[in-house]
Amino acid sequence: MNRFQLILRSLTFYWRTHLGVLAGTILTGAILTGALVVGDSVRHSLEQMGVARLGQTDLALTSPEQFFRLALADELQGELKGTVAPVLLWRGTATEPESRLRANDVQIVGVEERFWKIGGVANQLTGAASDEVVVNERLAQRLQLEPEDSIIIRMEQPSFVSRDAPLSGKADVSLVLRAKVRVVAGDDQFGRFGLAANQIPPASIFVPLSLLQQKMKREGQVNTLLVAGNAAAEANAALQRHWTLKDVGVEFRPLPAGKGTELRTDAVFLRPAIAEAAQKLTGDSFTVLTYLVNELTKGTKMAPYSFVTAAGKELNEDEVTINSLLAEDLGAQVGD
Repeated sequence: MNRFQLILRSLTFYWRTHLGVLAGTILTGAILTGALVVGDSVRHSLEQMGVARLGQTDLALTSPEQFFRLALADELQGELKGTVAPVLLWRGTATEPESRLRANDVQIVGVEERFWKIGGVANQLTGAASDEVVVNERLAQRLQLEPEDSIIIRMEQPSFVSRDAPLSGKADVSLVLRAKVRVVAGDDQFGRFGLAANQIPPASIFVPLSLLQQKMKREGQVNTLLVAGNAAAEANAALQRHWTLKDVGVEFRPLPAGKGTELRTDAVFLRPAIAEAAQKLTGDSFTVLTYLVNELTKGTKMAPYSFVTAAGKELNEDEVTINSLLAEDLGAQVGD
């Protein structure tokens, strides 16, 4: 018996075992091939969703509660290679007036031509009337909207003070914008735009930037920049060259009688990083913290809603200095 006959008889005798091995090999190969195909398909789908969500955006500068100059986008674009689009992002609600269908947590996006350019689509608001907006498909489905339909947008007026704080202002601070739907934008029209990585697109309304700025009383300001076609190092370097005090909401003011300079913020508190940088810059300086307290009392007398200031005076931990007006109201004297 030669070698070929031995192999042939072995295959014939153990044909069931070899058949099982062959079937297992085919099944394993099919599973691995399917997994690779599915993985590649999922990766491609995620890439497509990312492109639909961000367009040509490479970098984003966003500050939800802090507004900076719109002119910053023009200054950066003059220095960088790609497009820099100013955007005003806010949140609100949308209502279809006839059916009274309502959508909460709607993304309100103030945009201009450069936003659509980054999205790689034509400007959806070209030639739009002052009361026309673009809605994306998700919002259109929730509110059953079609072009030419009316929509009511409500949002909160930006404030530097918490609405829960005493003396924070009026209770009703909502802004109302009645608009007409110009276009229902699909994913291929940049309607899926959103900075948050989420497979579910946000319900979005795209409003002309100047109109949203006017409504929010933030003329010349935005809170987001989208940058296309630039590396982070280049963009950060350009940003440092053009960033100003106005972009962080602070300013220097001379004190009366030439007694120095005061650094103030239009927010409630100076950010620690800004305070530290200012102290390093000025050298001879000290910090002041002023805050609203509910009441000051002495015995049965009370002064409601007063200001307390920590000003770096040389006092013991249980000592304070009060002004004559408070002393008169409370009948307070030195040593009380």
